[in-house]
Amino acid sequence: MRTIAHIRIGCLLFLFAFGASPPGVAGSCESMATISPDFWTDTDSLEYSISQTAQQQAFGGTAVSSVANYGCPANESWSIAGSLISGNFTYVATYLGSNQSCNSFTAVGTISGTGCLEADGTATNAATNQTFPISLNHACYIPTGESVPSFLQWGDPGVYDSGTAAEFNQEPLPNSYDWGGRNVTEQFLTQGTDSCYFNGSPYPPFVSNPPASAPIGGSDNGYADLVGWYPYEVLFYQYWRKAPCAATLHQTVYMDCPSGLKYYKSNTLIAKINPANVVSQRGATASPPLPFASQVQVNLISYLIFVWPQ
Repeated sequence: MRTIAHIRIGCLLFLFAFGASPPGVAGSCESMATISPDFWTDTDSLEYSISQTAQQQAFGGTAVSSVANYGCPANESWSIAGSLISGNFTYVATYLGSNQSCNSFTAVGTISGTGCLEADGTATNAATNQTFPISLNHACYIPTGESVPSFLQWGDPGVYDSGTAAEFNQEPLPNSYDWGGRNVTEQFLTQGTDSCYFNGSPYPPFVSNPPASAPIGGSDNGYADLVGWYPYEVLFYQYWRKAPCAATLHQTVYMDCPSGLKYYKSNTLIAKINPANVVSQRGATASPPLPFASQVQVNLISYLIFVWPQ
C-alpha cells in the first residue's frame, strides 16, 4: 500500500505489526542462545555456549573458564540450566570438576540493549553465599536470510484502508534462534517502476517508500509485511483503463546492532492491479487474487452479460 508500504513492514505502504509493541520499539530480548562459534563471555572470563529453542523459555549449555580466576584454574567446566522470561534470566551453574577453589553458583539478571547482546545481573556462590555482579556479552548476531514468505490475509485490522494490500509473514534465519527483541528495518535504495502511473494522475509514481522499522516478537519469530495499493488507487487506475499494471519496489532489509544497521536480505515487492482483481507478491510468494473492481466496471459487465442483445 503506499505508505501502506511501511514495514508491519510493507510495501506500498508497509507496516510491521508485532504484538503489543509499537512500531519501531523493540520488546524484551527473548534468547540466551549463542550462535556457534560465538559464546557469551562474562567478567570472570567464563565462556558460555548456550542452546535455547525459539519461542521457549528454558535454556541450557556449558561454561568453561578461559583463564584462572579466584584460584579456580583455566579449562574447568560448569553445566548451565535456566530460563528466560520477558528478558529476565535465572540460571544455575553447576561445577563439574573436583577443584576445591571452584564452586557452583546461581545467577539472575536481564538481557537488554540494541542487539540483545548484553546481560547484566548478580551471581551467588553456592558454597559461601557471597553475591557479586556479573556482566556477559556476545557478538551482534545478523540473520543469514529470511524464510520463504507465507501469505496470511488481505488487509490488516490494525491498518486503516489496507483491504487491497496482501499481508505476508516471514522469519529471519536461522529461525531456530529467537530474534525477539530485535528491530528489522526496511529501506528502498533503488527506485522501482510504476506502470500504472500516467501524466495527470493525482497519485505520484509508486516507486519507493520511506524507511520504516518494526520489532520482532510476540506469538512468532517473524514479522508481517503489507504489500499493495490503497483501494481508491486501485479503483482510479481500473476506471481509467490502466489495468493491468503494476508497481515494483526493491526492498532491502536490515537487522539492528550497536554499530548500526546490518544488511541481510533484498526482496522484490510487486503490487498488481488487474481489471477485476488485485494481486501482490513478496519475493517468490504471490497472494491469491482478490476480486476487486469499480462499480462502473461491474455495471458495464452486468449489462453486457444480461442486457446486451444476444
